[in-house]
Amino acid sequence: MLHIVPVQDKSRQAQLAQFFSVDYSDRAFAYLALDEDADGNANALIGFLQFTVGDGFAEVISLTQQEGSDDEEAMQIMARAAFSFIDRIGVPEVRVPKTVCSEKLMKLLRMEDRGDFWSLDVAKYYGTRCGDR
Repeated sequence: MLHIVPVQDKSRQAQLAQFFSVDYSDRAFAYLALDEDADGNANALIGFLQFTVGDGFAEVISLTQQEGSDDEEAMQIMARAAFSFIDRIGVPEVRVPKTVCSEKLMKLLRMEDRGDFWSLDVAKYYGTRCGDR
């Protein structure tokens, strides 16, 4: 069963960053996508996302899938969970540098190409009916 978990412990976040071979940022928020069995035991780590919040936008600094995994749906769900949090705290935009993630995933997430980064107006995205996105 897929679980998307906000990572609230900084030492755990640092361990996950190392596991996923990305830089750790103590300023960043983090989310983890994992597969768990019915008893809550982790079967596999799927993906890891870190983002920072600044003036006017949040920036994804890592959005990484476990090596050998191809679960694009889990990656989308994890990103949307983080983006929903960003919207709820009143930050209007998410930016993802092109070096952080695949173009395929960005297109699946309806991100707009802005040259050096992908962008999503989260207020507009979450204020629009699903069928109209």
